[in-house]
Amino acid sequence: MPIDYRQPLVWAITILIALLPPASAAARQDGGATPTAVSQAGLVVQHGDGSLTYAVVAFPEESISGIELLRRSGIAYLSIPFGGLGEGVCQIETEGCEVSECRRVVCQSTRSSPYWQYLDQTEAAVWRAAPLGASGSRVTDGDVLAWAWAAGTPVLPAVDLVEVAAAAGLDPAALETFGQAQTQDAVVRSGYSGERDVVSMAPVVGGVAALLIVAGAGVGLLFLRRRRVSGT
Repeated sequence: MPIDYRQPLVWAITILIALLPPASAAARQDGGATPTAVSQAGLVVQHGDGSLTYAVVAFPEESISGIELLRRSGIAYLSIPFGGLGEGVCQIETEGCEVSECRRVVCQSTRSSPYWQYLDQTEAAVWRAAPLGASGSRVTDGDVLAWAWAAGTPVLPAVDLVEVAAAAGLDPAALETFGQAQTQDAVVRSGYSGERDVVSMAPVVGGVAALLIVAGAGVGLLFLRRRRVSGT
């Protein structure tokens, strides 16, 4: 009876296939991992002196909130919670007001006082106050948002994501793959001088000075009264 070699051959091929690494693992070993699709959004910060800070943020989600965009950009900021209304931004890059003033009047001690305004762009590339605020708005791929330290209506240049990326130091070729190597990333270029807004601190300094003057005058009057009572 002739020996059938086909069955052992089938078994050998089956075992060999089972021992081979998956295609995705082989791709990783070869350094050919498929880039992860990411969303990208731009951020513009306009300071009281007119200087602009630009940032591009890459994130894996389909959308994030405006306050999360600011957080992931890496730009220094200070915010406080307002319960169900979300977060209020008090300072960005050291310009703004202290927590106590922010909590009380959101940095607007008077109607002419500046405060941090959150803006988005219409389809006609016109900046406007974002209707839902930074905590309630949704930022998606290709969006550009802005923060402006102003009392009245801010005037910002209309920009798209490519222009923001260029201002942040990221060329168009690099923008195409930006963030694909990581789950999230950001690039920032700041035009802000970094000096504290002295206007918002003036009332505090003036108040302290007035208290010192009053206290000094009180001590002087008390000293004179004691001298008169003692007869010296």
